[in-house]
Amino acid sequence: MDRINKRHQIFPLILIVVTVLLFINTLSGAFVYDDLSVVVKNDQVKEWKFQHLWGGRSLRTLSLAVDYHLFGDSPKGYHLQNILWHAASVLLLYSVFAKISGDRLISFISALIFAVHPIHVEAVANISNRKELLCMAFSLLSFYCYLHFIERSGIKRWIWFICSLSGWFLALKSKQVAIILPVSMVMYEFIFLQRERRFFTKKPLLLLGLFLLSGLMASIYIFSILDFAYLGNIGTLAGYKGNLTFYSVAITSARAFWTYVRLLLFPLNLSPDHVMNLSSSFADPVTMVSWFALSGLVYLSYYLRRRAPLISFGLFWVIIHYIPVSNIIPSVYIVADRYMYIPSAGYCLILAGFGQTVYCNLSNKYIIGYKQVFFIILIAIPVLLYSMKTIAYNAVWIDNKTLWNYALRVTPQSARAYKMRGNNYFSLGDLNNALKSFNKAIEINSMASDLDLFNNRGV
Repeated sequence: MDRINKRHQIFPLILIVVTVLLFINTLSGAFVYDDLSVVVKNDQVKEWKFQHLWGGRSLRTLSLAVDYHLFGDSPKGYHLQNILWHAASVLLLYSVFAKISGDRLISFISALIFAVHPIHVEAVANISNRKELLCMAFSLLSFYCYLHFIERSGIKRWIWFICSLSGWFLALKSKQVAIILPVSMVMYEFIFLQRERRFFTKKPLLLLGLFLLSGLMASIYIFSILDFAYLGNIGTLAGYKGNLTFYSVAITSARAFWTYVRLLLFPLNLSPDHVMNLSSSFADPVTMVSWFALSGLVYLSYYLRRRAPLISFGLFWVIIHYIPVSNIIPSVYIVADRYMYIPSAGYCLILAGFGQTVYCNLSNKYIIGYKQVFFIILIAIPVLLYSMKTIAYNAVWIDNKTLWNYALRVTPQSARAYKMRGNNYFSLGDLNNALKSFNKAIEINSMASDLDLFNNRGV
């Protein structure tokens, strides 16, 4: 028993070491992509003003301001903080899944897969995407406090509840997608708790108030997006190819979901700018099959709630946290790797739970003696492959030239990638290649509504 406890005690240390070592090569990276507007040219980052703390993602602004006052214009310190926030999310995920599952090995494997998965490179290697890291860390902190709240009684119970609310508030101040977090808590109660132990689901008025509050926050978030769209910028949104309408984007969201599933399973075509053909009709076979398959996945999540509760919760986690980034309402990107930073935690739990299920069912007399070896190999293969991909993909984010040349190899129909490469050529004084890139971006962007792009070409 002492040996088992010691093994469990070393799990957090292993997670920290693996996370840091895997992303340490991002420290040599420059400011890339949105870092120029969010960090380098953002006056709010360089000034300490109280009013700057009340914006939609003010916690990210505050953290970047700390970096600026510590490290100035050196990106190394900014990258270091990103790595530390990713490590914090990994440790909190381990703690949350350990409490949910009661199995530290399964939670360790889930957190390890989360730590090494290459789909997270965009969130960690791109400084401006710290909002994803902060939102995940504080969402998990809120969930962890909620789990303690459920178990406690008396005054300590409500202290944990206040801590959970505080974590949720900080998550919302990092990125608005945290509005969906209470739904995952409700799903946890539905799957794991007896009715008498539940909190949200046995108090209808409280549950209604919670959903009304979430709905109010969601409405503010949605109207901010609609305002963005109606300002005439909808034609410049990244990755939308085809007849761009609210309807076409909404019905394409199920296909986008399965694109994410493919990227989680086989992260071979990760890109800073994905392109997807919009569906023109729900009757389109691929669109229809995508929606039916997604509906089937929701039913499977419900069906497994008693037979395989961990896998059921993992599936629900992915689906629930996909909703805010599903582009039912058009957002800036139809598909983005960083959008999976929070939902992917459910995938990691599913993978670990599946490995445990296979391990428990290896009862054949020819195999049973090698169950542990088989289980280790089953988990080690994706961890090793994901780690190799992550290290290689980190190097892509080292500077803008490398990033956008890579993006155009993976997504050659990306107008944004041509525009960004043109901007980089222009900053280097290579005007001929800058002009070629801007012309190609305008050729691809048939909507021809990106005024910045025409302005850049004109300059």
